[in-house]
Amino acid sequence: DNFRGYVRQTNNSLASGTWRLSGRTDDGARDLLREIVQSAGGRFPSGSYTLLFELFTNNDDNNAVDEMPITFVIQNQQEAYIDLIYPPAGIEPTEISNPFPTIRWQGNANSYRVRIFQDPTVSANIALVRNTVPMIDETVVSPSYQYPTGGVRQLQPGQQYILLIEGEVSGGRRAEAIAVFRMSENLSGNSASASNSPAVSDEIRRLLLEKYGANAPDWLRDPRTRFVSFDGPIEGVEYTNSTDGDALARALNK
Repeated sequence: DNFRGYVRQTNNSLASGTWRLSGRTDDGARDLLREIVQSAGGRFPSGSYTLLFELFTNNDDNNAVDEMPITFVIQNQQEAYIDLIYPPAGIEPTEISNPFPTIRWQGNANSYRVRIFQDPTVSANIALVRNTVPMIDETVVSPSYQYPTGGVRQLQPGQQYILLIEGEVSGGRRAEAIAVFRMSENLSGNSASASNSPAVSDEIRRLLLEKYGANAPDWLRDPRTRFVSFDGPIEGVEYTNSTDGDALARALNK
């Protein structure tokens, strides 16, 4: 019922052959279809549609003596998309001070392939690095990825990297997002940083255990848990991928 319209044919027009079972249509039917497609934004939305053929006599143009419905279903393929949140998409490098950044994006894929390449020429040449061996090549189902603290090559101060995220939705439609980022010369979250020291991690874990009480998750109860980074506002300042453990501890202690 979203789109209505009709084309009326008489004996004379049927005799001309335009509506015999040859698959042809006349100008009226073609114009009607064009209007429907335009009103649907360029294509029919997914759904069930019915073409209804009705036969009338010359004596009564209001009551059909016979009718034949033809129902068909249209299933449009879903478009895939990936919108990077952090780091932002583009070839203009974003400076990152956290050596274990959390990559975040929005998308509608069933899963995402996350790859990070070192950019040795510092040229942001995607085609050059796409077929090289990445530092990271993992598949995730949620729209975020935490750079591992071990088991992989670590991000180095002053080096530039290229992030490539790819996803696919049902029907085979694909999308990708690309970002270029450069690590700060002075990384704030490495193993030598006081902000990420075991003492600060233990204090943050203790404060969180007090906050959550019996509802604390198991990983928080594990004494091996270490603070990496956090997002959120503290005293009116929005922190993103911050490794300032002291600031977080002070906020939790209030």
